[in-house]
Amino acid sequence: MILDIARAAKYVIAAGISVIWGILMLNMILGKHRKEDKRILWSYAGIICGVILLMIGMSWLSQYMDDILNNMSDEQFNDVFCNMGITFLWMLVDIARMLVPSAAIIAAALLGFTNDQSTKLFTTVLVVLMALVINDYFAPLSMMPAYFNHVYPEEVGILAYVLSRAVLFELAYLVFRRYLRDRLTEILDASDGRMGTFIRVPVISCIAFCISLSFFTAMGVGDLSGHFLNQIFWSVLLGMLTLVYVWMYWAIFRAVTLATESMKTKAELDVASKIQASVLPRTFPAFPEHDQFDIYASMDPAKEVGGDFYDFFMIDENRLAVVIADVSGKGVPAALFMMSARTMIKNQSFLETDPAKVLMTVNNQLAENNEEGMFVTTFLAVWDLAAKELTFSNGGHNPPYVVRSNGAVEQLAVRPGFVLGGMEGIRYRNQSISLGVDDKLLLYTDGVTEAVNPGFELFAESRLEKVLEHTELLSPKECIEKILAALNEFADGAEQADDITMVVLKICR
Repeated sequence: MILDIARAAKYVIAAGISVIWGILMLNMILGKHRKEDKRILWSYAGIICGVILLMIGMSWLSQYMDDILNNMSDEQFNDVFCNMGITFLWMLVDIARMLVPSAAIIAAALLGFTNDQSTKLFTTVLVVLMALVINDYFAPLSMMPAYFNHVYPEEVGILAYVLSRAVLFELAYLVFRRYLRDRLTEILDASDGRMGTFIRVPVISCIAFCISLSFFTAMGVGDLSGHFLNQIFWSVLLGMLTLVYVWMYWAIFRAVTLATESMKTKAELDVASKIQASVLPRTFPAFPEHDQFDIYASMDPAKEVGGDFYDFFMIDENRLAVVIADVSGKGVPAALFMMSARTMIKNQSFLETDPAKVLMTVNNQLAENNEEGMFVTTFLAVWDLAAKELTFSNGGHNPPYVVRSNGAVEQLAVRPGFVLGGMEGIRYRNQSISLGVDDKLLLYTDGVTEAVNPGFELFAESRLEKVLEHTELLSPKECIEKILAALNEFADGAEQADDITMVVLKICR
């Protein structure tokens, strides 16, 4: 009877250590979300007491089945169905022995933390799996000297049994805290409740792990009193199962990490996109106090943030500055360069109203320390409301179009100029034209003419000129909407390759 009590004590102690270790692990991983309630400690104590009572019951049932097995006659022992029944009952008891501490750890997680349920369940399954591996794999290995001496586990002292598990659990706790805690905590916090996507696989796998262990134990594969080769096979088998689950969790954490980083990047790009949109004029009519002209603009970036920009502002009471530009490259670098270029052009336009001088000064500023070799094509025009004259200078940008009041479409014969930021000391020249009442000026970036369809054909200037025909009666907004509709019809679902930006200025009187 002493040996039976010893075995019961070992079951209870092993389960108790597993639960206490699991609760400590949960507090280490999810500690920032621990409920500040003193009653939680009483709940933990109740869980541990419940586990102890259940494990005593499991131990009693196991000993009862041993008695039945020892008292079986030879005929009953050789009966196939009887053996299958005993084996099945052994599996149930063994599964229950593993699931009781597991259920206790899950209950502790649900009661003691404020995380979403999916995160708590995912973390708990990880902790439970680690406890099972330590209890059913590493702990037996710690007692290998006893195997060599063919000593039964029941004959191993209680103190040695307790110390072996306590030491292994403590080592696992310290290793996890030192190398894995911060990374796991970061991933769980960043997942923001999305662990529910990954719960099913670990839960099913953990249950399969328990069933596999209990099956091999019931079949005698893991009999601790067996041959040395049997122990080697058992150790290799459990080692392979452990590696499978380590790989599974690594794959899950990798997927979560990639998804989290992707969502974090997307969130940052969304913020950058909103900031970029906020600095561009988007309120129309832009100058309700000036009835001499009407202006409208739009920008449709190919990515979350774009490299195109436009701007228009009154330099003084009688002069309106209009600028459109296209930065080399795409994405965040182009957006940052765009913000710098836009700020410089606007600030310089208030200091020097001559477009050529503005471009020359801004070019020198952008070219200075331009280690990335970025540049921006720019078209800057100043409309004199009194003189009815448009003065402009071009820095390597697409030539604008003028739609006359009689419907004629003209492409401005502008000097190409050199891009801004490419080289210091470049000189730019001014040109000027007169615009009459109801004439319109279209500024655009190459995203319009270089839009492609599924057949990789370019929209091209010829199609743009055709769209501009019969737009003499349209407002600036209607004109841009007509061009965008034509682009969408032409693209026919093809992916947008470049930013599409347009500005239309109409002379009203």
